[in-house]
Amino acid sequence: MYFHFLGFMFLLCASVLGNTEIRHFRQIVDGQKAHCSHKLPATILIAPFTQTDPVTIASLESTKHNRQDKEHWYCLRNLEPGLSHELRISYAATTPSRFIIDIFSSSEVQQLYNLTNEHVLLGQEDAAEQIMYARVTVSYAGASHIQGLENDDVPYIFTLEKHILGLPVQALWLIAVIVVVVALSLLVVTPKLQAVINSVLSEPAKAQKED
Repeated sequence: MYFHFLGFMFLLCASVLGNTEIRHFRQIVDGQKAHCSHKLPATILIAPFTQTDPVTIASLESTKHNRQDKEHWYCLRNLEPGLSHELRISYAATTPSRFIIDIFSSSEVQQLYNLTNEHVLLGQEDAAEQIMYARVTVSYAGASHIQGLENDDVPYIFTLEKHILGLPVQALWLIAVIVVVVALSLLVVTPKLQAVINSVLSEPAKAQKED
């Protein structure tokens, strides 16, 4: 149990080293199958799990960046209807920021950017799928006497993850590992430890009988 406690504390400490913003959603089925638009620069994220490398984004309050630097678009693929999915932003706890994740269907993005079918439907129709889009923006949330901090780029990592039984896919692996460790502890370690304890406790009794 001591080692289990240490493992729990390690996970707990690791979780507070950074901030996290989470947005849960389900796929919006709008009847339009499409590919990710080549007219809207977007990073493709594919379910059940995709995690980006660290990227930087400018805050909405920045006066030194244009709109493209202040919003990042992501095309979400391989989503399963009826299942919950999770978009997760991880960023440094030392960065005073507030991230916003907006989610759009393919048709909403088409209307928002006045895209034609040619801009959205690419390649073979049988390879198209129900896709969605996510837009990430960030606001500077700090209060400092130092001028210009709102112009600093904010690094973050973006993750798309499918839920199974109400839990993120990667969490299931962690649970499986914990179950295996606990089972081995109960079946192997605990009996051996109990045998050692019983052996130590029985020594005084044996000594008294011999006397």
